[in-house]
Amino acid sequence: MHKTFTDTYRMQGFTGGNWTYAINTNDTNGVPLDLAKEHLVPEQERRLACYYLGWESIELHQDASATPVFTEEMDKLQPWFGPGTGAFYVSFKKHT
Repeated sequence: MHKTFTDTYRMQGFTGGNWTYAINTNDTNGVPLDLAKEHLVPEQERRLACYYLGWESIELHQDASATPVFTEEMDKLQPWFGPGTGAFYVSFKKHT
């Protein structure tokens, strides 16, 4: 996978993002935690890309996902989507 150069980084509410390949599986269901430490996929065989995106809110992400530029980005990434591909919302809270 390569950078698509679609300008989604300027969307309202977007705070940043990056992607990487999973190092212990190519299965979108993951692996049991007790096996994850024992098994590393050789770098040249890694296929499961994880795309982490930061948004100020779920609502701003949903608004952005309805825009033409977001659709263009998804169209460019679509060839790399595989079975089990999906998106998940995770909220983090800072503990003080």
